[in-house]
This record gives sequence, structure tokens and C-alpha cells, in this order.
Amino acid sequence: MSPSSTCTSNFINNPLYLIQKDTWPGFSFQINLGTKEFPVYQNLTGCSAEMQIRQAPNTPVLLDIKSSDGYITFPNPITGTVKVGPVKINLDISTIPYVYDIPITFPDGTITTYIGGQATVRPKITHG
Repeated sequence: MSPSSTCTSNFINNPLYLIQKDTWPGFSFQINLGTKEFPVYQNLTGCSAEMQIRQAPNTPVLLDIKSSDGYITFPNPITGTVKVGPVKINLDISTIPYVYDIPITFPDGTITTYIGGQATVRPKITHG
């Protein structure tokens, strides 16, 4: 996914690429329940979110970032805009594929996951 994208379906599969011991710049996305021509943006006022990276569902959490920690923000909640990151990647793990998702919790307690996918963690090549 580009640094800023629009979700025009109920779920978007978005691959992530992270480098060990580096600062991941993150990305932004916008939740549009309509179409590009006729957008219907999801109002995220009062929402919270969390992103976890794991080897597979129900395995130990490798990276956990939350809106309550400031790593996920809603810079324009009325237009469904979400910003994830930046965050320092302090992971010394193998470079196998991982998975992630970002469930959003609405003020009424409803939880909806609009985005997720595969996360690849690569070793840092240049050391200085």
C-alpha cells in the first residue's frame, strides 16, 4: 500500500514491509464505504484502534501498537482517515512472513477490521 490509500471495500489486503532495528514510517488509509465516484466515508470520531503483528493467528504477539499509545491516530476522523506509525522496529526475529490486522473499536463497542495482510520483516543490511 502506498503511504496514503483509500479503502473502497469492506476489507483491504495490504502487505507491509519492515526492516529490523529501523524506524518504520507507517502509512495512512481512508475508509470509504462507497465508491471513488460517490464516497461514503466512515466517521471514526471517538474510535480507538490496535495493530498486532504475529506469525499466525493465536501465536505470540511480536509487535503491538495502539491508538492509546499514540502510534495510531485519526487525523481527520470525519473522513475516515487513519494514520499508523511511525514506530521503531526493535525485532530480532527471523524473516519469515507474518500477518497483521488493525481492528477499529467504535464508541458503541462495535469492532470492525478494515485492513490487514502479510507483514515481512527484513534484516537491516547497512550497519554503521
